[in-house]
Amino acid sequence: MIRVKESIIGDLNLLREMNNLIYHGNDVRPVWAGAGIPVSLIRGFHGICSWAHMHWSMYFGFVIEYMVKKTHDKLDILDAACGAGHGTVTLADLFPNSHLVGLDLSKPCIEFCNKYNTLPNTEYVCGDAITHKYNQKFDYIFCLETLEHVLAIEHCDLVNNMLSHLKDDGLLFLTTPTNHINAADDTPEHGGHIGTLNVDRAFKFFEAYEDKIIASSFYNNKQLGSPRVSDYIIKESKETFGTRTHLKSHFRFIMRNQ
Repeated sequence: MIRVKESIIGDLNLLREMNNLIYHGNDVRPVWAGAGIPVSLIRGFHGICSWAHMHWSMYFGFVIEYMVKKTHDKLDILDAACGAGHGTVTLADLFPNSHLVGLDLSKPCIEFCNKYNTLPNTEYVCGDAITHKYNQKFDYIFCLETLEHVLAIEHCDLVNNMLSHLKDDGLLFLTTPTNHINAADDTPEHGGHIGTLNVDRAFKFFEAYEDKIIASSFYNNKQLGSPRVSDYIIKESKETFGTRTHLKSHFRFIMRNQ
């Protein structure tokens, strides 16, 4: 049974600290402190709260579909490019007997993780998800909303590194925004995005990992945050990328290294 809890914040200074971290450096990322659905008690911060909630929903969608019967198991779980650690600490809370590793390139993010998003079963590491080598393998790896922040020529380096750290029966969960326009590689993107899967990149990605992608679907950005997971998962395969494009905001890939 999955326990859904809330992370309620009414501390103005903490909310301001989170807001500053969102825009740190040359990138942006959702930020929240504490495990569970984000809730802000102070007006003016509902935007960052809503964004963090949408990101939480992406994690929760995979949990409900693939991990709901394993809440008491002893699992090794990696949250690659974990950002401020909200997803990591939420997974650690949902799977209290498991070991959670959060990895991120940003030192300020890792500092925030260690300050606000720790539990006895969490561990945070500062490193590059493309090249970092772990001293263990994992049952589950979450790599959510990361591919678009990586140059297209490094997409395979990132994914191959993740796949190489899976246990024999392990699963990699990967999400990334869709871009239904076949834009040139040098077309400027927004929100720190430099490698979104446009039409050409998407189909090259499908071809490269044809034997690794065991399931695919989409998230509907307009419904993320809904109490029902079924409201925001569009269960259509990656090949339907070009249809109902107004709803299919994000790819969802489930991958194995076999």
